[in-house]
Amino acid sequence: MREIDGDHYSLVVEPHVDGLAHALDAAVALGRREAGAAAGLLGAAVLALVVAVGAGGAGIWRVRHPWPQTSGRLALPGLHGEVTVWRDARGVPSVSATDAHDLFFAQGYVHAQDRLWQMQLGRSFARGELGALFGEAALDADRMVLTYGLPQAAEATAAHLDPDTRAVLEAYAEGVNAYLDGHPGAALPVEFAVLGVTPDAWRVTDSLLVGESIALALGQNASTEVLRARLEARLGHEAADALLPDAPSRFPPVVPTLPPTEPADEAAPDGALPFAPRPGDRSAGSNAFVVSGSRTASGRALLANDTHLALGAPSVWYQNALYGGGFAVTGFSLPGAPLVVIGHNDDVAWGMTSLVSDAQDLYLERLDAPDDPQFYEFAGEVVPVAREEHLLAVKGGDPVPFTVITTRHGPIANQALWHAADLPPVALRSDVRLGSAIFPSLRRLDRAHDWASFTEALRGWDRPGLNFVYADAAGHIGYHAAGRLPVRPDGDDGRWPVAGWTGEHEWQGEVPFDELPSLFDPPSGFLVTANDRVVDDAYPYTITHDWGDPYRAARLRELLDADPALTLDAAAAIQTDPRSLQADALLPTLLALHPEDPLQADLLGRLAAWDHRFEPDSVPALVYAAWAWKLVPDVLGDELDDADLLADYDPVARIQLDLPSLLERPDDPLFDDRRTPEREDRDAIAARALTEAVDALRERLGDDPDAWTWGALHTVGFQHQPLGQSGIPPLERLFNPPPLPVPGEAFAPNATAWDGVSPPFRVTFGPSQRFLVEAGAWQGARGVTPLGQSGQLFHPHRHDQLSAWADGTSFPMPFGPDAAAEAAAETLTLIPGGDP
Repeated sequence: MREIDGDHYSLVVEPHVDGLAHALDAAVALGRREAGAAAGLLGAAVLALVVAVGAGGAGIWRVRHPWPQTSGRLALPGLHGEVTVWRDARGVPSVSATDAHDLFFAQGYVHAQDRLWQMQLGRSFARGELGALFGEAALDADRMVLTYGLPQAAEATAAHLDPDTRAVLEAYAEGVNAYLDGHPGAALPVEFAVLGVTPDAWRVTDSLLVGESIALALGQNASTEVLRARLEARLGHEAADALLPDAPSRFPPVVPTLPPTEPADEAAPDGALPFAPRPGDRSAGSNAFVVSGSRTASGRALLANDTHLALGAPSVWYQNALYGGGFAVTGFSLPGAPLVVIGHNDDVAWGMTSLVSDAQDLYLERLDAPDDPQFYEFAGEVVPVAREEHLLAVKGGDPVPFTVITTRHGPIANQALWHAADLPPVALRSDVRLGSAIFPSLRRLDRAHDWASFTEALRGWDRPGLNFVYADAAGHIGYHAAGRLPVRPDGDDGRWPVAGWTGEHEWQGEVPFDELPSLFDPPSGFLVTANDRVVDDAYPYTITHDWGDPYRAARLRELLDADPALTLDAAAAIQTDPRSLQADALLPTLLALHPEDPLQADLLGRLAAWDHRFEPDSVPALVYAAWAWKLVPDVLGDELDDADLLADYDPVARIQLDLPSLLERPDDPLFDDRRTPEREDRDAIAARALTEAVDALRERLGDDPDAWTWGALHTVGFQHQPLGQSGIPPLERLFNPPPLPVPGEAFAPNATAWDGVSPPFRVTFGPSQRFLVEAGAWQGARGVTPLGQSGQLFHPHRHDQLSAWADGTSFPMPFGPDAAAEAAAETLTLIPGGDP
């Protein structure tokens, strides 16, 4: 998220789904105050907490008092029978119940025990209620959420839930509320007292809003359309098109176009199942790969998945296992929502990455008045706009009215899209307000037992668009895309805003599920998806023109192809590989430069001997990264002579501009800096970028190049949301773990990246979990999250997975009630009882 500039500190809130910080690229600044006035912004409770904790005694009691009960017996009203909650040495709970109601009741309860503040902040964001928590400066976030229509989407979804899914969501909400009822006031996590928040009851729609937040985080193609429109206004259509081209064709797609075939018999898994053709901050995405037993040492199918999102505190994911009521599943869940999102059951394992799909379009609208329109034009007719009137609550102030104007294409969204305020009125076409069916899909996914039931579970998945990978105990592997994709008229490709008044650009339906890309048991013996191009140009529908970078997938394929007998340990090393193939492609230009002085000669010598691995102790890794950081602004700074436009385009350019191909054209006109009388070529600009990089490193780290290591600047800090971003040093020290050097970079499989806004190269984005399993050998599964299970201040499980995550190691995931009981460090028995 972009912070408001100024001489005073800013307090920035990241939403529940941390990926929103980069996907939305929009700030929620909660005040600009002098540091001495901090108590006035956050309340006397801030200073009271800092002083009390520093003094010990009552402060320590206040911090520990909300810690959950994790052993013994606990009576809860609403349970049907006894529930056992085993927690292992890292606090990961395995829940065992006799029926589905009690199972999800208990899941809601343990989520609230460990992550209640995260859940509260997430639903406040998705409800459009941050202003009620933080005041007037948070209202831009509320306006954005209400423009997209997240609360309306949750209500629409709730109205059409099937009975089984509704029962799961209702039981989960009952469990959260049982925790709230038993933990008033000082028994709540300290954030509630510091920020003066009293939580209301948890509702089914609050869990549905978690799904809506995910979809919003991963479905931001409209922001790229805005960027294209801004580039077009600055440079013209042809140049803008060239600056945001399609993915280069030299990289293979996930699913090559093949002639239509009949589905292969699962007993004979040699045939490919492609789609049957018939008449989406992408700086670092997610990785997933599956390998068939023919290419593993054990003969079992192997699955690996690490989802890359913004890295805040607490972690995005929460590990848990669920047994009972027809469920036996373990993996990663989202606090605030039931079920398991990534993981395995008795028969199958699955993971996912973003499809980066284009399911949003912008329509330029002709309104009768810019400020308070009553009508718009469509197909020669004058049509009344729809109006949604909202009254936004403001902490410490009067409510603020807000109106959402909607046409047939969707809400007028200039105020909801980053840097779209100066565009003509644009309506955002998406399916958000229709509601979603992801929870019925997740419920079926958690109980899938083979490829047919797995793909059937995905049939209802509508958003966000995802790539799903699959492995089963019978040795099969597979891939299937899922998500609602619009079919546009001929000539429309979804890349540019279109005229809304003509009636010529209306969506023509959606891509049928059976025609989405898929593969089952490919001849290669493995599948890789890393937000890269899924299909080639022969695919008859548009998925997107804005795929993620191709380098991570290419490196993963390279490593998998080189190992015909993969082990779980080798898969873990591949998953955390810090080598960048983009560095392979860009370095020849840098190494061909003539050094200007002995220091540059020394640095170029180190670069020539470098293995292109971004390790924390590597000097050439930092020198290369600093040069690449300066390169795009030096190439395009004259064309994009607008600081905001250049800042927004820069991270996208590193993915879509195809810099290696540009550097192969030393006399390309783009290299000429029109602000100087000379005519620059590629080498002149590359040399300038190197000089600037060296100057920047000297300024940041001193004159000794031996101190210019990647880990000196490439650190991850995991800022608490929002108190770890307050600008109040004692508060930040309380809520944030210390910065930690980490390997990797945006284009390596270990995709640890910065957002282009934070100080370079402070990591704000990376693997939000890692998961490894050989299908059928379920006791060998491994998992890790960046921090820990607990969001509670000072809790022993708050940061106890951090070192392992940074080192690329992970922990066992015991499966089944017997294994969970054997691994238990604590056991809590929930029993029916207490006041109803």
